Amino acid sequence: GIGIGKSFNYLSDMLKMDALARTEENIHFATGLGEGIGGIFNYIDNTFQKALILKAENNPSFAKGLGIGIGMCHKYNDENLNDTAVLSISSNNHFTAGFGIGTANTFMYVTKDSQNKLLEKVIQSNKLAESLGVGLGHFFSYMAKYQREKIFDKKILTNFEYAYGLG
Repeated sequence: GIGIGKSFNYLSDMLKMDALARTEENIHFATGLGEGIGGIFNYIDNTFQKALILKAENNPSFAKGLGIGIGMCHKYNDENLNDTAVLSISSNNHFTAGFGIGTANTFMYVTKDSQNKLLEKVIQSNKLAESLGVGLGHFFSYMAKYQREKIFDKKILTNFEYAYGLG
């Protein structure tokens, strides 16, 4: 699924529709396709982006994968896409879970300002808090000391979902 998702823009419309239809049959393909598409979401036509968001609203596995892909490319996405992704957080727990995992993958590489903004979002969304915590916990030993201190801050650890995911 990831490979087809990453080359999604180069597929014919018929193949795109066929791939999206197969997400109903196989949750692993759905998650992988969503992740691949999420990685190139910035480069997909706005009309088709809306269709993909609609697909994510009705397919939890695709939504999670889309969140992972968009989250992993968070650093490279334009602000409008990041704002759209963050807005989706409040309405789709599966997308949110993926977005948290994806952004945790690149947390070490984004600016301190972006890290702070992301950690502020932890307070607003329990699902993001948990999934970001899980992802950050996975990479904890590879982070710089200031990053470990930031994600291990007592203020943030008061969010039970974040603490659960991180721990």
